[in-house]
Amino acid sequence: MRVRVLGVGSPSGDDTVGWMVVEALQKSSLPARLRRIVELEPVALDRPGMELVRHLSDVDLVIVVDAVVGKAPPGTIERIETHELQSDFPMLSCHGFGVAGALDLARTLGTYSADVVVLGIHIPSPRAGASIDPTVRAAVSRVLGIIEAILDDKATGNITGSC
Repeated sequence: MRVRVLGVGSPSGDDTVGWMVVEALQKSSLPARLRRIVELEPVALDRPGMELVRHLSDVDLVIVVDAVVGKAPPGTIERIETHELQSDFPMLSCHGFGVAGALDLARTLGTYSADVVVLGIHIPSPRAGASIDPTVRAAVSRVLGIIEAILDDKATGNITGSC
């Protein structure tokens, strides 16, 4: 099974959380432990738009991790399955052309057939240059646990829908 974990973000403030997850994943033992059953490729992206569309092909599963601004408290992790995403999804990425819009475009172009799971980490606001909110930073290790559970479930054929 080929899996790509895409951390979407920018270089400062709470919006770096997607990149932080990819960095933590690369440093973790998870890729080595799952090597026999999963080909895991972590990638950090600057913006979700066309770059995200390009990374949706030639894999079985894509896990997108991105900061979101919503009504939930900072550090809350929300799991969104592909069938729940629409371009007008109320909890969009911090980026202008968000994850849902990129997935809609890819669907329209017929450029992907992978299962897609989006893990949105709620942030207080996309403040450039600000330090990372401690609750957002703490969410990184919880997201790694969720990614591990998703991969274990996919590898064994189980289906779960909770964070």
